[in-house]
Parts: sequence; structure tokens; C-alpha cells
Amino acid sequence: MDKRFKASALVNAKLYFFSGKLKDGTVSNEVWYLDLGSLSNSTIQKWNRNNVSMPVAYYSGTSCISVVDNSTILLIGRIMYNQNTLSLYFTAKIYAFNFKPNKQPWPTPKIINDNKNFLMRNDIQAVTTDNNNILWVMPPITGSPHTSFILYTAMLLSNGRIVYIGGIQEISAISMTMINIRQFDTHSYNWIDLSIYGDSIDSRAGHSAVLAQNGNIIIYGGYAANINNTSNIKVTPDVAVLKPSTGI
Repeated sequence: MDKRFKASALVNAKLYFFSGKLKDGTVSNEVWYLDLGSLSNSTIQKWNRNNVSMPVAYYSGTSCISVVDNSTILLIGRIMYNQNTLSLYFTAKIYAFNFKPNKQPWPTPKIINDNKNFLMRNDIQAVTTDNNNILWVMPPITGSPHTSFILYTAMLLSNGRIVYIGGIQEISAISMTMINIRQFDTHSYNWIDLSIYGDSIDSRAGHSAVLAQNGNIIIYGGYAANINNTSNIKVTPDVAVLKPSTGI
């Protein structure tokens, strides 16, 4: 499996990967997973293809687990193609996937207050809170990030703040600095700027990030975009750890 711009989600011990763009430029509708429950250093693991594919070819979206049943994966944002005609597909804003054998694998989500002003978007990342509804909400926001950005990572901390790391500025097409990160408070709907000190970390986009049990954020990989976004530059270090203080 060699794909880019996949959406992924961890449910129980299975790590699911949805669709993505292949090396030859075609877009897949396949669903694959790794069984992490059987991982060990002494065995060779294999990719498992799910027996039900996506209704459309899909990439550049984001995924999160529904807190309603902890078994439904929501896929939000995307570039989609009709699998039969290979034409762009704009109808659905959200896809839902349920892996349980006795469930409809691709149920149609019922969206409360489907706000027509919400424009579909790509290269985003979603986080989940404990709200049990599926609805579009445009809350009163205080402040705003300095620029629109894509290909970042977003981590929801225990205090209700979302930490956005890295990414590419939409207008200038250069990588966001790592000495300042953006936070969004899900309780007050307020944007907060935070200055970061410590070791020198290259600016990057397209990286991954996980929130460890001790509260640290571990980032891996990514690339740096030049001002014309014509080349992808390797970044260092490959792995870095952000240790949130009590101020985050």
C-alpha cells in the first residue's frame, strides 16, 4: 500500500486507513487496516484490506471517532471523485464508516442544522470533544490566527484547548514557524498565540503528531515548503517532542 493524503483512525486495536492518492496520480476508494493488537518485534505484520470500500474515491480529508458509539469513524473534508465516471463529486460533506459486522458500513449521517455557509475544505484535521451531536456550528469566535493554513496537526489537550502545530500558510505557501503555535479554546471559542522556546526545530508541514499519555506531543517527519512551493525540503529533526507547560 503506497498512498498519500490518507485519512486514518484508530478504533480499539485496529488502525484504519481510508483511500488516498496513488503514485500514478489515481485516487483510491480502498479501506485498509493494521491489527495493532498483534504487533510485536518478532513477527511480520501485513496490511489487511477491508471487504467494504468507500462509496467514492477520496483523499485530503480528515477523520475522527464518533463519541456516540465509539465505533463510527467520521470522514470530513475531502477531494472526492465518482468511482464510475472519475468526475469530481461534491454532494456529501461527511461520510461515516462503521466496522461492526451487523451494522451498515456506510450509513448516511444525519446532520443537525446543516449550515449552507460552511464551505467544504481540504488538508484539515479534526478533533473530537464530548458533544454527542453531529451538527455544523458557527460559534462566536474571539480573535483569529494570523493567516489561513493547511497541512498542520491538531491535538486536543485535557484542558479543552486545541494545539495547532506547523502547516503551510495559504497565501505565501511557506511553512509555519515552530517558535509560535496557535491554540483554540473550545470552551471560550478564543484563539491564543503561544511562544515556544527550547531546541531549534525546523518549520514543517505534512507531518504527524500524537498525544502521549504523559501529556507530551510527539511530532514526526514532514517537509518544508519554499516560498514558491515548488520543492519539498527535508526537515530536522525527524522526531521532536513538545512538552506543554501549565500555561498551555
